[in-house]
Amino acid sequence: MITATRTYDKKAIKEIMSMNGIRETIAEDGQNPDDFKPDLDTDCWLLIHDDDVVIG
Repeated sequence: MITATRTYDKKAIKEIMSMNGIRETIAEDGQNPDDFKPDLDTDCWLLIHDDDVVIG
């Protein structure tokens, strides 16, 4: 089952940031994806799960 959860968990965010293509997906328009750095102290992330596996 696909579910979504909100998180501030730095470990989970780092896991997401290591996924292929994620930086291109979430970088703002005109921003170099390689320069995109999440603000782990203040950003809230929505994690997408397929059962217990984070997929995005």
